[in-house]
Amino acid sequence: MPAHGIHVKTVEDHPLNVIPIMDEPHIPPEIARDTEVDSKIGTHAEDPAAHHAKYTDAEAQATVKANVEVGDLKAPTKALDMNS
Repeated sequence: MPAHGIHVKTVEDHPLNVIPIMDEPHIPPEIARDTEVDSKIGTHAEDPAAHHAKYTDAEAQATVKANVEVGDLKAPTKALDMNS
């Protein structure tokens, strides 16, 4: 009976041009490029209409007290103690 050997294929079994390369021509177009992302972030950061002044804790609490009843998310029917 002939001897049987097991061979596991390795990189050495194939020419390097068979292995996919993830350089620019091989990246699918639906995947955003770093330059696209950086550009969009920069554009957003420079747009004053895209931002508002930060709320103080007192402003945020007053808004919640005036508009939210804890538990069922409807306009409040009673005063809410935000410090409890």
